[in-house]
Amino acid sequence: MIAGLCSFYNAGSGTNQSNHMYKLGPVHEGRLERGTKTGSFSYMMWPCCVGPFGVVLGKHTGTFDTRDYPFSHHEARPDGKCMMVPGLNLITVGTVRDEMKWPQRDRRNVNPKRDKITFKALSPFTIGTMIKATRQLKHLQDTTDKNLEEVMVSGALIKRPLLRTGQKFYKTGIDLYCLETIFHRAENDIDRGWKNIQTAFAGEPDAVYSEPWVDIGGQLMSRQRLQNWEDAIENGQISTIDQFYSACEKIESSYKKDEWVWLKHAYREVSGIDLDSITRGQLIECAESYLKVKQKFLRLVINDAEKEFSLPRQRVFGQDGAGDERAKDFTAVRGECQHNEFILQMQEELTNIEQRVKEVIEKIARL
Repeated sequence: MIAGLCSFYNAGSGTNQSNHMYKLGPVHEGRLERGTKTGSFSYMMWPCCVGPFGVVLGKHTGTFDTRDYPFSHHEARPDGKCMMVPGLNLITVGTVRDEMKWPQRDRRNVNPKRDKITFKALSPFTIGTMIKATRQLKHLQDTTDKNLEEVMVSGALIKRPLLRTGQKFYKTGIDLYCLETIFHRAENDIDRGWKNIQTAFAGEPDAVYSEPWVDIGGQLMSRQRLQNWEDAIENGQISTIDQFYSACEKIESSYKKDEWVWLKHAYREVSGIDLDSITRGQLIECAESYLKVKQKFLRLVINDAEKEFSLPRQRVFGQDGAGDERAKDFTAVRGECQHNEFILQMQEELTNIEQRVKEVIEKIARL
């Protein structure tokens, strides 16, 4: 890998990037946003930028910048041009498992941990780009000549029907994140009365809002927090290592409050509902909508996981075997679908979410 920046990166064997497209020196660089995966022997020519949780397959001989299209699938055509499916990886089992495994692999036993890492896949950083991408896809769908089979976006080609499909993928992600965050905040305060819910929804006065968020060495924060941090260093307010780390910890501890004030702005944009004046009826509708989108998401992930146990995926692990022996060998090594730990976990979450939402709705109705 040459002149590239990556975070939570999963590199396939033989992955290659080059910055040799130059005449006056190797000046190009690439960026693989957090969670990017590259397939075996994939190739990219810098400058390129892959959006968060993107997947890249094949040999790409042209440059592209898809930072505004998270969770997208990039595959090279025989001529080296990039074909992109916006948002496809949002509903794959691999993305969900990645988010679960990264915290488990953090084996640092020092306290405090110097690097402040945000492991979440859905956050203002990714949801903000989904909202932006949805607007761009809708604009392209409405304005592009309907006779065109493909649309060029920042160096990547999208098949025209996928402009609508991408919007659907992103809507699922946006709704899931917004409604889940709202539901959790209501659930935490539901037993303390309606006024406490209203107070919780108002947020905290020292929260810092800015529309764009940034990923700084694995730590997510609002761009304004970063700007304030930089200003404090430049004007001398932060002049020691201890002060630097103290500011870093303060930003980490402010994540929830900054996230909430960001969500209030974003949710008003996508739904038209002001959470500062939300009614009991609207909150019940939010809970009902959350149940639907969460169930839809979990079922899609479960279906994707079950494909790993389908007959075409089954392989013999020994020297020989065919027919029934193949199925027996596969089951002995990989187990059965209905007993898979991950699938069971998703199914349990699917079962529990309905009861949780039902209880919250009943409590709201009694307030």
